[in-house]
Amino acid sequence: MSKRNFHPFLVIFTVSLVLFSLNFFIIRGHAWEIDSTGTAYYIVDGDTLDVTSVGRIRLADIDAPESYQQGYDAAT
Repeated sequence: MSKRNFHPFLVIFTVSLVLFSLNFFIIRGHAWEIDSTGTAYYIVDGDTLDVTSVGRIRLADIDAPESYQQGYDAAT
């Protein structure tokens, strides 16, 4: 492999590695565990609840339809 062909490969590899790292550490790292109790007083949609003493929470790793999507009524 010549130097001319190696340089673009290295750039593409480095950019791919950085994007993968951002996806893994930043985008997926936004959920956290809360140790608290409360009563759900309003169901916003299939994965979002309003809870006393906590506020609005969204359940992690639940793929429920949003209010504008088909299947919303069945999910609430």
